[in-house]
Amino acid sequence: MKLLITGATGLVGGELVRICREEGIPINYLTTRREKIENTENFQGFYWNPDSGEIDPACFEGVTAI
Repeated sequence: MKLLITGATGLVGGELVRICREEGIPINYLTTRREKIENTENFQGFYWNPDSGEIDPACFEGVTAI
């Protein structure tokens, strides 16, 4: 299983990320702030801009649930 989480740096998303990381579940996440992008083995961030429709298609690679 690999998850794509939007809002991963917010209150609810942050809690989801914490739980998934404790369980060893790999995560791709979307953020609207480039400075919050982090890339480690099981935690990869991708920039998106919902206002302009910009999203990196690589964020979906290997993802089984959003």
